[in-house]
Amino acid sequence: MSVEQIYASTNETINASGELLTADIAYIVAGSTDEATALSIALTGIANPYKGVNLTSIGIDGRIGADGRYRVIARYQNASTQQTQPGGIIPSPQQSFDTTGGSEHITQAVKTRNSYSLAGALGAPDHKGAINVDKDGNVLGVDRVTPAYFFYEKHFMRNSKVTTAFRGRIALNTGKVNSDTFRTLRPGECLFMGGTGFQQGTSLEDFWEITFNFSALPNRTNVKVGDITVATKRGWDFLWVAYGEKPDTSTPPKIIKFPEYAYVEQIYEDVAFSSLGIPGI
Repeated sequence: MSVEQIYASTNETINASGELLTADIAYIVAGSTDEATALSIALTGIANPYKGVNLTSIGIDGRIGADGRYRVIARYQNASTQQTQPGGIIPSPQQSFDTTGGSEHITQAVKTRNSYSLAGALGAPDHKGAINVDKDGNVLGVDRVTPAYFFYEKHFMRNSKVTTAFRGRIALNTGKVNSDTFRTLRPGECLFMGGTGFQQGTSLEDFWEITFNFSALPNRTNVKVGDITVATKRGWDFLWVAYGEKPDTSTPPKIIKFPEYAYVEQIYEDVAFSSLGIPGI
């Protein structure tokens, strides 16, 4: 379990006298697979007070990958600013992003740089980029770090807008992919990973902070898989390979594995992100 402040993540406001009024600081909390435990862990490592201002709340601002890491926002507020402003001006939306790499298991190399064989032995067989082929012909593959792009949008909404139906739309559309262009991302590139929300105060007129969480993968064309060319693969489609066996051209011939078929599977449903209820779209 760990709590680490995200570099350059502090947002502060001060008054004309230089007195700190509010501060929001982002942390990464590791070691939990549920939000309640993540918040409990966060409380053990978050500074309190901060520059003489007490911690007033913490909240989950998104999940990072699937390995038990959460982005948590700690809010500090000077006592002089903690007056509720019913029906006031809605604050502007806030955005953040994270490109910490993820992990994926692959069975095909980008390319085979070289191969070597024992002195006096026949040359190493050409498996057409299949990785880690064992003596039984199984393609075991390898795990690699892969680019990842997570981004988060925090919107402030009046209590009257955060209805049961609104929350239900967020829940039902979690794990769906954009069917039209969203934030410059082409259809198929953006996955909605759910949302979180909490109300700033106790009054029915207090604003809600709703955070929408997304992850993006680029669409690809002309993907090489051995001697196969996959014409198109949308970002969140799943590409998998079936391997065949054949003798190579050596004497005597060796049996090699090679990509024989490639399949592109849609594993997420499409939805228009306008149905999420994000203000302004």
